Amino acid sequence: MSGDITVTSTMSGKAIGIGADTSSDVTITGLEDLSVKANNGIATGISATNQSSADISMDGDITVSAANGSAFGVTAQGDSNVVIYRS
Repeated sequence: MSGDITVTSTMSGKAIGIGADTSSDVTITGLEDLSVKANNGIATGISATNQSSADISMDGDITVSAANGSAFGVTAQGDSNVVIYRS
């Protein structure tokens, strides 16, 4: 890909920009900026869970915000990993 990813949740619930779940692998190259906003819930920029991995090549910023909830830039849980390469 080439460009930005913007995710906005205007209702209740989660907003996730990039997610790898349950034994999956995600690879993204050419990412500029990643922006995730949640109105009423959890906001996560990059998430890997349950034995998954996310490899991200980017040269922009990660911006994550939640108006009424928690905000996480990058999370890896359950024997998972996230690698960010600056290009």
